[in-house]
Amino acid sequence: MARQPRWAFPYDPGVSTEEPELAPARVVRGGHDPEHSKLSAIVTRFDDALGEGERVLLAAVFAILVLTGLYRTLAENVFNERPLWSIQLTRISAFAIGMFGAAYASQSQRNFGLDLVSALFSARVKAVVRVFTNLATLFAAGLLYYGGKLVQGVLAKEKPEEQLIPTSVIGWFIPAAAVLIGIHVVCHLIVEIDFLRRGKVAPAPEMAG
Repeated sequence: MARQPRWAFPYDPGVSTEEPELAPARVVRGGHDPEHSKLSAIVTRFDDALGEGERVLLAAVFAILVLTGLYRTLAENVFNERPLWSIQLTRISAFAIGMFGAAYASQSQRNFGLDLVSALFSARVKAVVRVFTNLATLFAAGLLYYGGKLVQGVLAKEKPEEQLIPTSVIGWFIPAAAVLIGIHVVCHLIVEIDFLRRGKVAPAPEMAG
């Protein structure tokens, strides 16, 4: 039987096998990848939800940073004033973006660029490498938490000054970011190990969605 024109049924494999990458993704009950187990699907959704919260927090802090900078510029050039609170808020916002931006980067797994090296490995070897990389990141997060607690302890002993937000509170940004990084890394480890124990490979970070 003659095949029908491809343009009439562009995504029907019985009519045409060309351009399969254009076919829509299969809809799966439960809303997650069919390769995910129940455990890895729950962990992935939790990790994504936490990352989404961090992204909203970063957007809000960035907006505060921009608006404060605009107000400070206007106040200095028009009214010849340099409000102290605006300087403090700018520093706090920039520091918060750095800390929680690192946590969000660990969630989105954009903090490592080993594409050229990993291209030499098979998919399973890459998965094993990601496990050890995540373990190393978890250890680094523990060191960051320990160092942050030391910094927070030193700031708590300092003589309080007239500030918009006390430095002792700002000191908690470091251990808080370390905890978030640790949570994300543990989630990634659970997913990677869950796939490996089932004889499969978790989606690569650049393909994860």
